[in-house]
Amino acid sequence: MSQLCAPHPTDKCADHHNYVEVYDVYFQPKRQQVKRLLEIGVLRGHSLRLREAYFPTALIYGVDIEDASAHDTDRIKTGVADQASRKKLEAFVESHGVNFDIILDDGGHTMEQQ
Repeated sequence: MSQLCAPHPTDKCADHHNYVEVYDVYFQPKRQQVKRLLEIGVLRGHSLRLREAYFPTALIYGVDIEDASAHDTDRIKTGVADQASRKKLEAFVESHGVNFDIILDDGGHTMEQQ
C-alpha cells in the first residue's frame, strides 16, 4: 500500500502517521474481496483515492462534515454528515447501504464523535 502514497499523499503515509503499513497487514489478504468501504472523515480526499487504487473492486464511501463531492468518481461516493449526530450518520448509512466490509473512522477525535 505504501507505493500508493506518492500519487495519493495522505497523512496515513510514512512521512506522517504511517498507518498504511498496519492497514496493509490486515487488508492485503482481503484486497480483492472488499466490495464496500466507508471512511469517516475525508479532509483533502487523498485517502479516498488511495483506497480506490488499493481495493480494485470496491466502492469507496466517504462522509465528512463538509461537502467533499469534488472527490466523487465512478467508485468514490461522498456525503455530508456530522458523526457526532447519530441521526445524521445513520441517515447517511441508510441512504448508501449498511453492508460495508470495512469502516474506518478518521473523522473527529472527540468522545462525542467516536
